[in-house]
Amino acid sequence: MTADSTVFVVDDDDAVREAVGLLLRSNGFRVETKASAAEFLATYHPNRRGCLVLDVRMPGMNGMELQSKLAADRFCIPVIIISGHGDIPMAVAAVQAGAVDFIEKPFDEGRLLATVKRALALDEARGGRCDRRGGASEPPDGAGAGSPGAGRGGRSEQGDRRAPRHQRPDGGDPPGQGDGEDAGPLGRRARPDGALYQAG
Repeated sequence: MTADSTVFVVDDDDAVREAVGLLLRSNGFRVETKASAAEFLATYHPNRRGCLVLDVRMPGMNGMELQSKLAADRFCIPVIIISGHGDIPMAVAAVQAGAVDFIEKPFDEGRLLATVKRALALDEARGGRCDRRGGASEPPDGAGAGSPGAGRGGRSEQGDRRAPRHQRPDGGDPPGQGDGEDAGPLGRRARPDGALYQAG
């Protein structure tokens, strides 16, 4: 985590937004809170380092729509989805779209803090693999745009054959793979009875 990394919290619920902001600040994170997707987009610059803690159900543009817009605009900020109305299909869709995790409200504070740390580490680690201005990055092998067979962003039109076939959009391991921490919507904290997401 760099010194200038910011955790952006976007939630239309004042109480939740303030509680999450207080929790993060008390644990040493720099935090900015926004009440809507529109407010976030109006003030966010893609060169800023950090991650986004994003509620799903909000008036206007909802959290899933904001996540899709950021991906379409090729903004690389890692996204953590939180929701009190989650279900398994929603969680799977969020993770497949590149979310670091999908966390149910009321959330476990330890899990949220650990996920924020992981998201900030991801933001720092992928560095040159993502142009924070929204453009394509240089490929890992250093082949530039002028290399034979290179397409947009310097990658071969046939793609990077070394990339895992099912690699997640955020560059991490697919759910259920890797070191086990990023296990998608089921995560490490699935309850013994299998009830994962409770509306409310």
